[in-house]
Amino acid sequence: MGTHKKGNECQDSGSQDASGVENEPVACVIGYIDTPELNRLWAERYARSGHDLSGGESVVAEREMNATTWELSVVNLGYPKLEFETGGRKLKLCKNLLTDLRLELSKPNGMPARQAIRIEQSGASGKVLEVTLDSSDLHAQYHKQQGSEVRLHWSNPATYEIEGDRVSADRFKQHYEPLKRIKLATLTKPVSAALADAWVYFEHDNEQTRSYVFSQPRQTAAGSGQLQASEGEDAAVAFHVLTFPVTLTQLPPADKNWVIGLFAPSGSLTWGLGGYIPPMEYYLGAYKALGAAQAQAIPANTAQGLQLSPLVTFCDRGGRPEEVELMPAGAQATWKLEEPERGKLLLQEGKHYYEPPKSINPEVRFNQSGDTFIPAAYRASIDTPTATDIIKVTSGGETTYSTFVIRWVHPTHFIRVAKQTSGLKLSLFFLNRSQQEQAVPDSQVSWQVVAGNGSVVSGIFKPAAQNPSPYSVVRGVDETRQDEWRWGLTIIALPILDIDTLVDFYSR
Repeated sequence: MGTHKKGNECQDSGSQDASGVENEPVACVIGYIDTPELNRLWAERYARSGHDLSGGESVVAEREMNATTWELSVVNLGYPKLEFETGGRKLKLCKNLLTDLRLELSKPNGMPARQAIRIEQSGASGKVLEVTLDSSDLHAQYHKQQGSEVRLHWSNPATYEIEGDRVSADRFKQHYEPLKRIKLATLTKPVSAALADAWVYFEHDNEQTRSYVFSQPRQTAAGSGQLQASEGEDAAVAFHVLTFPVTLTQLPPADKNWVIGLFAPSGSLTWGLGGYIPPMEYYLGAYKALGAAQAQAIPANTAQGLQLSPLVTFCDRGGRPEEVELMPAGAQATWKLEEPERGKLLLQEGKHYYEPPKSINPEVRFNQSGDTFIPAAYRASIDTPTATDIIKVTSGGETTYSTFVIRWVHPTHFIRVAKQTSGLKLSLFFLNRSQQEQAVPDSQVSWQVVAGNGSVVSGIFKPAAQNPSPYSVVRGVDETRQDEWRWGLTIIALPILDIDTLVDFYSR
């Protein structure tokens, strides 16, 4: 095992020397690994998990289309690759763009709340975001109570590149530069309370990277403990005995493998052996890289290659045909409009289109003297205000869908969303004939999911517990008058968006 130069005691708060001057606390954990080996571990995990949807993060940006319409761009980024330059002057971080969705929000007919009416997809396959950072001010943070995520933080301006796509790269710059942080990974929770909050600082000496883990932010440069992996070892880690007193009995800390995820891909290194030699302040541990067979056993939820756009959209009876785009282009595929068919699936000049149904027979009658600003249809003249057509496309063993929700008549009501401890609260409102907003009592609203597999119980929406659809189309019906269709319709983009982001953008 490698050797280590004796250091100061590890403390959560600064200590004082003989002169009464407060000392900076020293690292509770120090990791040592050759920079080429560290880069190799990140590259290997990236090659295996870089298209894993569950390991990434989303970037959301908004732009105003017109006075009543907004577009949310939602890009899912995959598991990262970190590449430190020798000597550590620069760090290049790469993330695959996995899915690129555009969510359309609208305030139709003067309604005061945004309703989601459409989600489009565009092919992001093959695009890679490259972020280049000045590593002199880099550090990572882990906070158990903030999603148990490891995030990289910086202060100097970073550069953003997507080969051949400068405009999209600027979008990421606008997102990340105000935040000055990016997600690296989500970890399990540590055993030691000292690791519930961790600040990780990197130092580079020739071809070695040292990672110093503190239980509070560091104010000065870290020390330069002398430890390196011996022959046959891929990495070495030193644990301060005051933070991990079990090491005084020659036993390793319970978090011996967990700490690897603070500076290298979680699970990429596994414990080999360790020992404590008095009077050193650190217990020393040696690690080996996992073999390829073990590493391949890590599960992944990869992005589906076959996609249709629009993913889901609302349309009106009698509307124009709309092109349905298959990605990747040129794929040999089987197209089908699932039964019961309301509209038509058309093929024109090699392109596929969906044509909504033309009309309803018999013709709908409306209550022109009712209390709603938008006249409500009489239920006696129409069975339901909506219907759903689904286009199914299969190619190479993959299947994808495009959903069209047909509005036979215009919604009279609108849906507001709010976050509650029990989930996403939905409420139904309408404009009266004086265009004043009126709330419908929760007890008088019935909710239906007309597309997707989410559920609404007592006005609380929740995605399906297993294999949730990326969205659900929800219809709220005002039952105060049984002879009229008084209703609202929106797309609930959960789990495409997290609940906080959804409430924020839907409520603006």
